[in-house]
Amino acid sequence: TMSFSSGMAFNGGVSTINCPNITPGPTTGISVGNAEVTINGTVNGPATTSSLIQTTSSGSRLRMNGKVIAASGGVGAVGIAGGSNIITGDIVHNGTGSGVIHISGNVTILNSQITTSGAGVPINKFVAGGVIRLRDVYLFSITAANTITGPAGTNVIALGCYSNNPLGANVTVIGDMKIGDAVAASANQVPVSLSNGAWNWATIPP
Repeated sequence: TMSFSSGMAFNGGVSTINCPNITPGPTTGISVGNAEVTINGTVNGPATTSSLIQTTSSGSRLRMNGKVIAASGGVGAVGIAGGSNIITGDIVHNGTGSGVIHISGNVTILNSQITTSGAGVPINKFVAGGVIRLRDVYLFSITAANTITGPAGTNVIALGCYSNNPLGANVTVIGDMKIGDAVAASANQVPVSLSNGAWNWATIPP
């Protein structure tokens, strides 16, 4: 088990963390800036004032192969800013923030379950730029109406992505939605909904 009272910052170089349980400090979490970092293990922390794990520049590359658990905080459990990043573990956010906040750059999420129980959504993309790729991803939101949100210009490629929400809200993408290489909606705030495991094409205007 690895625990530390403050944050852990990687600035430059290539690093790998092999540890079953990693507990960052309560404020700063793990920061990756202009570095390539692979984390093999479960990251468990409150993420009260910043993302539990975050990339901070275009030269960053994060490989997250374990589970990420954020107990509270209004920000995302994982924040992506620039670079090319891959997440293959589950993400659980038990507070008010989102599971993944995608600011810029590219992020690929594979074989993961993203769960939020607060006011946030599993994936929230605040600005245009970059691509979110989802493959065999299960999205679960307890309270949020939508499970993927973003402004016009969002580029999401989803393969085998599905959702479950007790309130009946299914996957909604605002912006570009692609299934494979097929464009399902334009970038002018057109919502696309997933209903009962099949795409509801009737929601797309002519």
